[in-house]
Amino acid sequence: KNNGLQALSLVATEGELSAIEAMHEACKDDPSVILQVEGHVSVMNVLVSTPGQEQSKGKIAVDTACLGILATLCGETEQGRSAVADANECALCISYAIECIQGGCGGGEKAVVLTLGQDDDDVTDEEKEEKSEKDVPAVVVTTPSIQDDRGQQKLQLAAFSFLAELVRVKKHRSSFFGMQDLLESSSKLVSRSEPIELQYAAIKFLSAL
Repeated sequence: KNNGLQALSLVATEGELSAIEAMHEACKDDPSVILQVEGHVSVMNVLVSTPGQEQSKGKIAVDTACLGILATLCGETEQGRSAVADANECALCISYAIECIQGGCGGGEKAVVLTLGQDDDDVTDEEKEEKSEKDVPAVVVTTPSIQDDRGQQKLQLAAFSFLAELVRVKKHRSSFFGMQDLLESSSKLVSRSEPIELQYAAIKFLSAL
């Protein structure tokens, strides 16, 4: 069984949607088997491998599936949540999730994730450069152009689910409090005439904080 999942994980790294979806089904049954083959790292690498790339329908579907796996892993067990939260790629995945949310509601040109526990005003340019190779790096990603509204909504839902699960991790919850753009973007989705499921996802995230 693990050999099969290992193969799926390798294929998933290439952004193959069917492999990612198969991994998600396995994850729902037993999250631990995905962790054993480092499937969470595979899907995280898919999310961060092409920053700033314009979104095609295919890439939206793949990224939605990747965020879905991460949300399930974080939600099912503490072990899964810790594995995702402590992964080197987590800060970039958080940045991308924020980017997806902001890209769909007209919020900011870019999303920034600072070293955890720091506010923007507390960090000088020199300190950012020094810390770029330590701890959790400062991450800047541009908002892509997303054409498919329905696909975008699904991507936003998956992004909210992922972030809402990470709120349960103290270091990430603290960092979210300092992300004014994210909070404002989430509030806009609640107040605007958005699909009810998207409004609910935004409310769930804000309430979890």
